Amino acid sequence: METKASVLHLSEIWKPDSLKRYKLHFARRNEEGIQPLDALASDFEGGWRSWQEWRPKRDDFNRDFILALAQDYRQPDRWLFGGIWQVRDRLPDRYEVELSEEMRPLIKRLWLRIDHRARATRCKLESYFDELVVDEVARWLYTARAFPGLQSLTVSFSELENIVKHGIATWREPLSAVHGIYLLRVEETNSNYVGAAYGGQGVWGRWMEYVMTGHGNNALTRKVFGSDPVAYARKNVSFTLLEPVLPAVSDREVIERERYWMNALGTRSLDNLNT
Repeated sequence: METKASVLHLSEIWKPDSLKRYKLHFARRNEEGIQPLDALASDFEGGWRSWQEWRPKRDDFNRDFILALAQDYRQPDRWLFGGIWQVRDRLPDRYEVELSEEMRPLIKRLWLRIDHRARATRCKLESYFDELVVDEVARWLYTARAFPGLQSLTVSFSELENIVKHGIATWREPLSAVHGIYLLRVEETNSNYVGAAYGGQGVWGRWMEYVMTGHGNNALTRKVFGSDPVAYARKNVSFTLLEPVLPAVSDREVIERERYWMNALGTRSLDNLNT
């Protein structure tokens, strides 16, 4: 007879001397649209550290240590461990922090579960410690989610930026191997635009242009995204691959498929505005 596996809590693998020396940081998407999970994966010493250094008007990190977690925005009750940080100084405009050796080997490997929906993101550890459940201890450090397949692909600009920056092969190879039609969604204006990717490096190459420039070098997005297009895109833009197309298909046929999707969805084109 099979028995149900028992739940493993964080308290069973980590036993701090005093919970009251720790604050728990539930890091969520910031006002610039950056997801903490992407910051943790791509820029630990710079971007992720800054999430612990940022100081609001209140002295939220008013204890010795911070247990930092980054939310998985695809599964809001799942959090990736981002280290324990010692608060070395509390300056008027920021904190000075130093990474502790506590549980250091589990950084970017330990996934926890807790259904934290409250607005507060900087909390007393003792209030939540017994609720933190170990979901997974991954074999490899987290860099990006597994590639979901060409037929089920939606990715935010922020996530794509991290993937391109690291040249993650499990994403780069399939996206470089196909041309295609994609939908670009702008959250702020609730707008959708259709674009076509063809030529060198396929969909990967086209989307990489957006990562590098923010606006993808077309007239419409230059106008809509303003003076700092990368910052705007991080906050507002996502991509969906509508239809992958084999490279053997001519550019003319790809453009015809782009027009089909424009008509079907009632959107404007991104890539042929000047033609």
